[in-house]
Amino acid sequence: MERRGCGSPVRVRVRARHGPRLLRHVSLAAYLEPGGYKVKRKRPRPEDLISIPLTKHAEFYGIALEGLKRARRFQRLHDVRNKRKGLTDADVDYLSQKNSEIELASIVAIVFSALALEAFINYYGTQTLSKSYFENYSDRLDLVSKWLIIPRLSLGKELNPGRRAMNLLRALVHKRNNLVHFKSRTKKISELDWSEDWVNLEDAEQSCESVRTVISEMRKLDKKIETDWSV
Repeated sequence: MERRGCGSPVRVRVRARHGPRLLRHVSLAAYLEPGGYKVKRKRPRPEDLISIPLTKHAEFYGIALEGLKRARRFQRLHDVRNKRKGLTDADVDYLSQKNSEIELASIVAIVFSALALEAFINYYGTQTLSKSYFENYSDRLDLVSKWLIIPRLSLGKELNPGRRAMNLLRALVHKRNNLVHFKSRTKKISELDWSEDWVNLEDAEQSCESVRTVISEMRKLDKKIETDWSV
C-alpha cells in the first residue's frame, strides 16, 4: 500500500464485510477506523522464513577420501604384482597401468582436499564477518592467508603459522597449484624424480591429513564449528 497522507485515497485490494472481493478506492482513514474495510494480508510461506546453509566442503572432502581410497587399492594391487620374480612384459604393462591409476586417484585427493579447505574458510568468513567486508577484503586472499587472517579478524586468535597444520596446508597448496597450473616440460630419463614428476599415494595421504589437521586446529579456536565431516 502506498501512503500519500492520512485520509488520502489509495488503491488496495479489499474485502468488504458484506459483499464480494473487489478493487476500489478507499481512504486510509477508512482503512484505519473501526468498521472500515479489512485488507486481506498475505500469510508468509515457511520457505520464505527458513534459511539453510549451502555448503560444499563436506562433499569435496568426501570426494578426496574416495580418491585416497582408490589410490590405496591400486597401490596394493601394484605391490602384489611387483613382488613376482622374473617380471614379464605383461607384468610391466600392468604395473605401468596401476601407476597411472594411482596418480589419477591421488590427483583427485589433492585437488578436492584443497577445495574442501577453501570452501570451509570461505563459508566461515561469510558467517563471522559481514558479507561485504569478506567479499571486498578477504575473498581475494590466497588460501594460506585466508586461514591465517580470517580467524584473527573473527576471533582475535589465529592458527600458529609454524605448527604442523599450517605446514601441511602450505604443502597442499603447493601440490594443488602445481597441478592446476601445470607446466609441461621435457626431461631426460636420468633426471626424473619420482616425488617431483609424479603424484603418488603419499601425496594423497598427506593432502587428506591436512584437512583433518587444519580443521582440528581451527576447532581449538572456535568450539562452535562442526568437525564431523572432517573425521
